[in-house]
Amino acid sequence: MKKVVLLFFSILFLSTNIFAQEPEYKSSNEPDVTRMDTPELRAYAEKKAQEMDDYCTKKCMNDKDQETTAGMAKNAYAMNECMFDAVKAEIIKGFNEEQQQEMLEVLKQLRTYTYKFSEIYFNANKYCYGRCGTMASLFPIADEGIMMRDLLARLLFLNWHKGGY
Repeated sequence: MKKVVLLFFSILFLSTNIFAQEPEYKSSNEPDVTRMDTPELRAYAEKKAQEMDDYCTKKCMNDKDQETTAGMAKNAYAMNECMFDAVKAEIIKGFNEEQQQEMLEVLKQLRTYTYKFSEIYFNANKYCYGRCGTMASLFPIADEGIMMRDLLARLLFLNWHKGGY
């Protein structure tokens, strides 16, 4: 009986030591970002940001809503919120709590101002009599999405370059 108990505790001890260490699992198709040079890492960050943009598009795109401008806008807003969540996650990974709060507040303002600027540029310029039309109202939403994708690429690069998490 003592041997069985001793064997049991030995196995338990060994198994807890094995699992106490975090194994480093890497996907076979994902490169090690800590070994990339700066231009390669920047390009990889842009690729990953585009992949997130594509993911958000697939996640938020409802074909039924694509039949009207309002539906298209609804999808685009949802895509921008998805990208905002990805940007927010990178801000949280790379900055302290005070910086996070400041950056998120500035990001909200930046989103608003990007939308307002694009709205005036595309839909309320002197070449439009009144407004340019409902389709032109989609362009500001797209500009906000492009800005979010670019910010995500920059944050991914920074976090990987500095920490390689």
